Amino acid sequence: MAQPPQQANVRSPFLEHSYRALSDLALRCPTRSQNEVLQMAEAIYQIVWAWRPSPVSPDEVERVRRRLAPCWLKLEREYPTLRVTVGNDRIASEPLKPIPVARGIERCILLRMEPTGNADRTVSVRVGGMEVGSVSLPSDGPHAERTRRVIVPLKVDEVGRGSVTIELTGLGTIAVPVLCREPAIVRGTLLDAATGKPWPGRVHALDSDGVIRHGEAYKANETLSEKPVVFRPASYRLPFFYSDGSFEVHVPPGPTEINLERGFEWTDVRKRIVLKPGETRHVTLASRRSMDMAALGWISGDTHVHWVRNSWDVNESLDLLGMVQRAEDVRVINNLTLYQWRAKEQGGTFIKPDRHPMGPVPGMCDGEWHVQMAEEYRNDNHYGHINLLGLSRLVEPIATGAGSGGPPGTPDWPTNRPAIAEARRQGGISIEARSLGPFNASAVPVHVALGLADSLDQLDAEHYYRFLNCGFHIGLSNGSDHPARVVGCARVYARMPRRDGKPMPFTYARWLDAVRRGWTFTTSGPLLFLKVNDAEPGDTLDLDRGRKVIVTVQAWSRHPLGKVEIISNGETLKSVRTSARSQTVSIELTADESRWFCARASRSHEWNAINAPDVAHTSAVYVRVGGREVVKPEAARFWIANIEEHIRRLEATGVFAKPEHREQALAEAREGLERYRQLERQPNR
Repeated sequence: MAQPPQQANVRSPFLEHSYRALSDLALRCPTRSQNEVLQMAEAIYQIVWAWRPSPVSPDEVERVRRRLAPCWLKLEREYPTLRVTVGNDRIASEPLKPIPVARGIERCILLRMEPTGNADRTVSVRVGGMEVGSVSLPSDGPHAERTRRVIVPLKVDEVGRGSVTIELTGLGTIAVPVLCREPAIVRGTLLDAATGKPWPGRVHALDSDGVIRHGEAYKANETLSEKPVVFRPASYRLPFFYSDGSFEVHVPPGPTEINLERGFEWTDVRKRIVLKPGETRHVTLASRRSMDMAALGWISGDTHVHWVRNSWDVNESLDLLGMVQRAEDVRVINNLTLYQWRAKEQGGTFIKPDRHPMGPVPGMCDGEWHVQMAEEYRNDNHYGHINLLGLSRLVEPIATGAGSGGPPGTPDWPTNRPAIAEARRQGGISIEARSLGPFNASAVPVHVALGLADSLDQLDAEHYYRFLNCGFHIGLSNGSDHPARVVGCARVYARMPRRDGKPMPFTYARWLDAVRRGWTFTTSGPLLFLKVNDAEPGDTLDLDRGRKVIVTVQAWSRHPLGKVEIISNGETLKSVRTSARSQTVSIELTADESRWFCARASRSHEWNAINAPDVAHTSAVYVRVGGREVVKPEAARFWIANIEEHIRRLEATGVFAKPEHREQALAEAREGLERYRQLERQPNR
């Protein structure tokens, strides 16, 4: 019987408090350190709440504790910090210099409370009669871990010297000195330098107090201004704001940095200005497309967008989608309808987005920009989620099984296979949506083995190589899963077919076919071009033994590239580390065995574009020698074990209304299992 994963279950009030305080900082008052804050919060989450295959080790807990101490020290230098000692019935605070604030603009401080009494107590923190936080102060434990921090917002409406009173209920008050000045206003215009016309974009505004602030137009719209941390009880403020081509942002006086970015093909533009109290300054930011991928025949797309509000159950404005699509420079948006069961007390079941039926969205497809209604078909427990693109009508039932499909006891039937068949009957494709799916032991390898998967979204590189090492020809794609993430943060570029050496014009049908053929690369930043002789990703070369093979990778990015690598048969053939923004890497070898080749680039140790910025990975080019595919028994054995676990889970926890449904689901899994067993026995076929 399959064993369920174990909960981390490390009980630590200090770590739990730190997670919530760090999350609050990332949402209420982000600075340049926001990424570091989110990474620290995630490290805590992994040992306190995450479900895992094994318990947390003491060494892992200690590593997180060691990381947390300098993180808090850095933040206490970055934010104004008020240190308060809390006794049994009194408080004492260190003197604080007046904190610069701007009239009407919120600024946050860190209230650091260090208990010294011998009684546990809960303290409510209030400003202006409103509670801004509540913490439990322990009376025992290591001194550093008894400390608690609360993010306290200050907002002053009168210019001059004054104070803001912070009340600690039951203990007293603290007067925080402030120096309030008139705010400044930056009004801006964003231009396409090639046309001189306004064009949407992302704007970063980093103010004199180090805080990232948002423009007036959309700052109240949570869909455009903040995002949930995926599968975590937290959200974060986006480090930029969207502009439709003009903007207004209110900032404290002093030096302010304004940056413009637009997708991955444009150079970023930065301006630093110094503003006086009460000043209004107009700035113009003009950026230019440095790499015109569409002209080269490569069309960007997001395979996985739900254009809904952050609550998931309400449609968002399509006009805003059009603006975001252009600001992010994503040519193709696949807007996926999903079904989500929820109990009434949780808001009730919904099907969203549902503004239009399947197919192109009227008024949003002009041959250059395209929005297509599509579907995410889901089973949370056994088969995984699939994106069905290119549909002419919705495939029912949209979701099966407990969770997405219904309450506990909802049948895991039908499997995803009939939905894939129906999507293909309509002329569409099926993409495996989330790496290896639920519990990393879903139907994904079964679908690949049986030819049911047309592409693989959000897949880790090691798993992709294992599929390629089983001789399968399948490509990579990627999508953001908005509103979980920002539209286009991870995307796929698909290559249009060529005629007379020139790329044919974009159509959605051609783009879809390119994804199906694996004429793709995925990216969260870099642009990658891979050639093996004259072949490109998705192509197959049949060569005689001894022929020369020349592999060339060209990489370009707005940011320093980091590592650029050539991978073949799961091994790194060449790796170049560079701080340049463009790099060519090439190797020459002899065709002595069948090979597949991929290129990848990353500024980190991550190779999956959905997991980190500035990552790119191509689909494979296939080189067959003597007509043989690459087949490695160890790769087949990995998938055998994976499918065996999938079968064990189906047998133990699968829910079926009829015995024949159970047998059919198991027969499908066993059919995939047998395919890998054949590969294990017959390598290098």
